[in-house]
Amino acid sequence: MEKLDAKPELRHLCRLPLGDWYAVGLKLGIKDRDLEAAEKEHWGKTTNQIREMFGLWLRRDTKATYRKLIEVLLRRKETESADTLVKEIGVSYQGPPPSTPGPAIEFCSPDNIHMLQAVTRFNAQVHPLESTTAEAVLACTPLQRALSKKLDNHAFQSLLSSSSQVNKARILSISAPHAGSWISATPSTGLDLHLDSAECQVALRWWLGLDTSGDSSCPLCPDTTLDPLGHHAATCRHGGDVVARHNRLRDIFANFCRRAHLSVQVKVGYGLARDHINSRPAEILVQGWDRGKPAAFDVTVTSPLTPVSLNNASASVGAAAYAAECRKHAANDTRCQELGWMCIPLAVETYGNWGKEAQSVFSRLASLLSISQAIPKPKMLSELLPPQHVPGEVCGKGHHGKGSCPRVG
Repeated sequence: MEKLDAKPELRHLCRLPLGDWYAVGLKLGIKDRDLEAAEKEHWGKTTNQIREMFGLWLRRDTKATYRKLIEVLLRRKETESADTLVKEIGVSYQGPPPSTPGPAIEFCSPDNIHMLQAVTRFNAQVHPLESTTAEAVLACTPLQRALSKKLDNHAFQSLLSSSSQVNKARILSISAPHAGSWISATPSTGLDLHLDSAECQVALRWWLGLDTSGDSSCPLCPDTTLDPLGHHAATCRHGGDVVARHNRLRDIFANFCRRAHLSVQVKVGYGLARDHINSRPAEILVQGWDRGKPAAFDVTVTSPLTPVSLNNASASVGAAAYAAECRKHAANDTRCQELGWMCIPLAVETYGNWGKEAQSVFSRLASLLSISQAIPKPKMLSELLPPQHVPGEVCGKGHHGKGSCPRVG
């Protein structure tokens, strides 16, 4: 009994097989905004999200006990997690005394007819495995957030299944976490984070998969007609737009590293030896990145609509970025190992989805910046995910976009 009423140890909680850690956190009294911050900070890493959630609970709830947690887990139908916790701390738990049942609810009464109609409409819009019941809704078992997520997922899958292969690749890329950061960026002329009316129109048409070509041809590529989805405009290597976009991303990342008080060198290792004349193992070399070892970062922008990436990009999120990371490792790993550097590609798709390695780098850099500048890590992470990767050549800043959309306003 004493163990049940003791304050839990974090090490006992991080390995619990939670089905919905977010809902458990809400039941433990953690605010929704704090759970959202934990979800964004550790996106895709459920174990870290669970650790952060329980850490918040233990720090803020002075009356946190194993008993309280077990009761919450049982109310949330997290039976496996409750059993695991009981075995972990080595106690027996009989559960709270049964409550006196209230009066039976007549589900078909006039008071509940609207709820029944709502449940029927909900079940008609989701997969049968995602359906719910009136009893579950009245018992508040599914949270509104969970029900809304089921509706959104079903709508997304319906849209995906009815799309062409090219549009599937586009939709999966723009649906990735943080891919739409440019849309929510605060406009700032001083920081060059702004689009005029014409540019904004074309950028949004491109993002939504509408025709951006204007039935025109590329001015620098003979006999090349611009495609409706703007793939050629985003990847054309004539005119310098692609190089300018690449260099800007490189310089932004280097500046963030400097703000974190890291030693940064740009364009390191070009032609270090005769047998590596064309090598560039480090566009950005950061000293002491991990346990004193330097890291060689190489920025690469890739399109999920290229023929070599289209099949995989139309089947899974981030396939194009992952392929780009693999290409960079194949090109630079050997030389980086000779020099004692870590090879870390920073791959981003044209629609804004960053590769897994880049996301890990941003998370680590946000931690360093939050310490050096006294800014919360989630806020710092939102700054780090650059909103500048809307291609200038698509939205009117490059040679492909000039004149493609009239200025308004």
